[in-house]
Amino acid sequence: MGTTGVSPAGSLRAGHGGDFAELARLVRRAGLLRRRYGYYAARIGPVLLWLRQGAKCWRVGPVCRRMRDG
Repeated sequence: MGTTGVSPAGSLRAGHGGDFAELARLVRRAGLLRRRYGYYAARIGPVLLWLRQGAKCWRVGPVCRRMRDG
């Protein structure tokens, strides 16, 4: 049988937590996991407005059709 490229659990670097822990530290240091509330508001706000407008059209639509059809 050949090797599969998977290291045994005992070969992780003691005290460092392995490759994933090192990568996680780099990502945190770079600030890539910080929440961006302004970005969320800028993206979600217009969607909520479009949904509101859609709901208005859905409610008013039958009334407009009745008026048009007489």
